[in-house]
Amino acid sequence: MLKPLKRRNLYERIVEQVKAYIAENGLQAGDRLPTESELVEKLGVSRSSVREAMKALEMMGIVSTRPRIGCVVRSLDLKTIAEHLSFRFKVDRTSLYELLEARLLLETTMLPLVIERATEEHFAKMEESVRLQEQEIEQGSTGVDADVMFHEALFEAAGNKVLQGFSEIMKEFFTGLRQMRPPSRERRLLALAEHEAIYDAISKGDVDRAREEMRKHLHHYMTIEDIQGTDIYRRKPTDFATISR
Repeated sequence: MLKPLKRRNLYERIVEQVKAYIAENGLQAGDRLPTESELVEKLGVSRSSVREAMKALEMMGIVSTRPRIGCVVRSLDLKTIAEHLSFRFKVDRTSLYELLEARLLLETTMLPLVIERATEEHFAKMEESVRLQEQEIEQGSTGVDADVMFHEALFEAAGNKVLQGFSEIMKEFFTGLRQMRPPSRERRLLALAEHEAIYDAISKGDVDRAREEMRKHLHHYMTIEDIQGTDIYRRKPTDFATISR
């Protein structure tokens, strides 16, 4: 229920009230919110405060404004969330090793789902990414796009939207890192071989081998020189090699 608000931290409290209103009323993506005039009346606040709050909600990706319709609940935008969290990781100086630990746990743990749920389309995307990665390397490019495509295919094959959300977060962070510090040709060729091994294990339904190949792949990522030496990525895990086994 929308209630009149006191002046202290007004726009933030309007934001919280609107979020609560959305949740309590079970509003879905595309559902309309009360008009600006209705919010002013029910909350007992000024139009400027309501506008400030709605702008904040729009920046959060919670609502959007549509011509001749007004404010509506926005559908979940994983890319926006990923961009925000990736930025926070950098600002908060989150250790690269912590992010890699999280990535390793996600990508090895989900492999049984990948093997169980992967369709012909998913396998085709994995195979295509490997082919493109080889092509990109031969042409002298970083191979990052095809690399990302391979891991995207795995998360898509897992068939879990929450996991795909984490995938977007990881992709946003690690793609930026790879562009900032491009891997050597030797490392790119190693990544290609590792992707081929992971794909082979998945296509044969071998969960244990798929996990081991993924663990080796991300362990190599963790130890290569071209992502070390940056002061925000200092802390190393105690025993990375045993994680996920």
